[in-house]
Amino acid sequence: MIYLLGVDTQYVMYMTEDEELEYELTGLFTGEVQLPSPEQLPVRLVPGYGDAKKQPDKQGDIHKFSAAQLLFSKKAVDALGLEEYGDLYPMYLVERDETFYWFWSTVVIDCLDHDKTIWATKLKLVDEPVFDDEKIEDTLIFTLPHDQKDQMQYFVTERFKELVVKAKLKGIALKTGLRNFEPWVS
Repeated sequence: MIYLLGVDTQYVMYMTEDEELEYELTGLFTGEVQLPSPEQLPVRLVPGYGDAKKQPDKQGDIHKFSAAQLLFSKKAVDALGLEEYGDLYPMYLVERDETFYWFWSTVVIDCLDHDKTIWATKLKLVDEPVFDDEKIEDTLIFTLPHDQKDQMQYFVTERFKELVVKAKLKGIALKTGLRNFEPWVS
């Protein structure tokens, strides 16, 4: 089984302390995510995103940064072996004692069955993916070729889920598609 990786909505979302840096990193003006430079690291993040009156407040091993990017705790990075699958950028979450990392996948697999996959056309996101499992092989986490400038969607295998359970990681939501409103959560 292949899942769309997300964060349980009960867990804190983060944004940068510096609004200008937020715009730069998220590509608000350029349309493309900009990874932080060494002199910007670690980026300081504060709880909250948006104007919602009730903000999520649980602390876990995975959080969202700026609505779409994923942050993993050191515990999660180690348990999942994420350094094998992407680049890690240290982030400082205010009020947390543990270093978190912005994960940027370096594993890109063109594995969709394009004739059967359903797209969320306005967002250019995969809505209901159908995969050619033979192309995925033994990877843990990956992105698709069309999503390389933003990495809005990460896909994970059953082995990822098993490692999450074994390490007792909190905050991870796994869905089979965008409209799966009852994901598996850790």
